[in-house]
This record gives sequence, structure tokens and C-alpha cells, in this order.
Amino acid sequence: GRITVKTDTLDAFAARENLGALDFIKIDVQGAERLVFCGGRSPLERWRPAVYCGITAGAPPVLGETAQG
Repeated sequence: GRITVKTDTLDAFAARENLGALDFIKIDVQGAERLVFCGGRSPLERWRPAVYCGITAGAPPVLGETAQG
């Protein structure tokens, strides 16, 4: 079976919610870390929040990621 999960990028969320600051981000995405950082580039560069991120070796094949990204 499949489960559909609604997702958004950090860039889009920050713009839509008109964030004034971002101090801390916890990332737990089981192998999709690169996707999070790529989709959050603008707020990460702008506010330079503290980031707590567990790194999983290898993304699930469904994400279409490779070891090289």
C-alpha cells in the first residue's frame, strides 16, 4: 500500500507564513536530508538557525536520491 503525505519546502513555508525569524530547526527525515536543505536554502542563509539533524546513510529509493545526491 501507499500513503500520501502532504509536503512543502521550507522556502515556501517561510514565505507563505511571512516568518520574521527562524532560530532552530530539527530535521528527522530518514534519508531525505539533502532535499530539506535544498528546499530551505533561502531561510537557512537568511537567518542561519541552529540545526539539529540526524543523518541517515542512504535515502529510500522512492525519493529518487542517490549517494551522490
